[in-house]
Amino acid sequence: MYRLSNGEMQKGLKPMAWWLMIGTNDVVKADCDVDAVVAGIVTVANEIYRKDRMNRRDEFAHVIINSLFPRVNLDEDPLWPIIQTINSRLECYAETTEGTEFFNATAIFVKRGAVDPNLFLEDGIHLSVEGTKLWEEAIVKKALEVISHKHS
Repeated sequence: MYRLSNGEMQKGLKPMAWWLMIGTNDVVKADCDVDAVVAGIVTVANEIYRKDRMNRRDEFAHVIINSLFPRVNLDEDPLWPIIQTINSRLECYAETTEGTEFFNATAIFVKRGAVDPNLFLEDGIHLSVEGTKLWEEAIVKKALEVISHKHS
């Protein structure tokens, strides 16, 4: 939010969509519970949408909120239920908020209740090259859906 309030989003930018991926680091902070993480993401999404509307007279870009990624060991990860709750709330928010979309990346990485470890680096958190490629392909598909839906 600090960066948005201090010139990060310059006037004149007119993307077809804003892709927002934040919150992962907040999940591991002891002082950030589910409500705080969701509120932070929603606040940033609202501010991006508000500034985008101020910068344009015509069509407004959608804000696409990327879900928080799973971590490799779902069964052993105490954060997984928290991540799922956050993603569920963000999806609900996007479904009920004009100009906002939710992108659930979980389906890319979780198959039959388990994460493919080949899609992540050894730390179990960051994406591998293969995971990044799959995510990028899914981003392009989602962005094209949003953009084509706006123009239909």
